[in-house]
Amino acid sequence: MKTRSDALWSKLKPAQREELLTLCLEGGAPLTEGLELLKSWGVRASLAGLSRCISSHGLPWRVERARAAAEVASGGLPKDWEQERRRALAMREFELTFRELSAQEWALLKARELDERAMRLKEEVEPRKLALAERRVALLEENAAKAKAALENLKTKGGLTPETLRTIEEAAGLL
Repeated sequence: MKTRSDALWSKLKPAQREELLTLCLEGGAPLTEGLELLKSWGVRASLAGLSRCISSHGLPWRVERARAAAEVASGGLPKDWEQERRRALAMREFELTFRELSAQEWALLKARELDERAMRLKEEVEPRKLALAERRVALLEENAAKAKAALENLKTKGGLTPETLRTIEEAAGLL
């Protein structure tokens, strides 16, 4: 049975997680050094388990670090800098954090961005869909009421035979 990628992660304290990811991702240390660090903390893990853990939790950690670096970079600017220049510098700092990502990590990062964007769009579209459905129901009810009124009008005038009237009512589902 394959262990979950968060099994190792859940055994670590936040400071240990930070140190492990810093060592393996920013320090460029091989995973064997990461295993040695885990052993020094009394945490048992395999190379495959550590690799899954780093793969699963490393990218979100990098994104958070990049956001923090971008905030720091834009926060130290003079007050008279316009917003667009601040945003451009923050974006540049964010991008520099990811210059060494592998193709697989870039794909994962883009997939997460698309998932987030899809969720935002879904949240925007759902109320619109509901409003359209409610409008359709209101129109159908209105048209049904008009049809029933027209049918009653024909019934009172005697313009239809009882047999034809019954066939129309059955087809309209008004019986």
